[in-house]
Amino acid sequence: MVKGSEKGWIAVIILLLLVIALGSVLFITRYPTHPPLEIILPSPTPFPPREAYIGGEVNSPGVYPLQPGDSLEELIKAAGGFTQEADLHKIKIYVPKTGETVKPQRININTAQAWLLTALPGIGPKLAEAIVTYRASHGPFRSPQEIIKVPGIGARLYNKIKEFITVGD
Repeated sequence: MVKGSEKGWIAVIILLLLVIALGSVLFITRYPTHPPLEIILPSPTPFPPREAYIGGEVNSPGVYPLQPGDSLEELIKAAGGFTQEADLHKIKIYVPKTGETVKPQRININTAQAWLLTALPGIGPKLAEAIVTYRASHGPFRSPQEIIKVPGIGARLYNKIKEFITVGD
């Protein structure tokens, strides 16, 4: 037989179990579970093509492609490295404004190697070698127009390349 004090404890335990059960039912009905939320991130936009002009005291000044993660050191290596006259304590970086016009790149026809001269419109490997050979035998060009004296380069070709060549810096 169950004594009176034991009945009281059993009643308290049953009451507590009922309160826990009722609280659980209320909690579950009040806060329904939802299906997991799916988050779709847009695909990253590709890195737009960019380029950097490397000029000054480098061996092959010019415009070089710039890829994500490229370092200044890699760009300078692409430009053939520094010349002996380069002052490495005064490196300048210039970033133009959007829409700002930048002067076209000019190739110094007195110092450019044949491979660089082939970047000029209408100048292939044979004409590039002809320019280097002419320069070696006649000395440096005094003006860009003097390039017409190179066999195979006439006024028409000169007009195509004149805005891209120089005889000085």
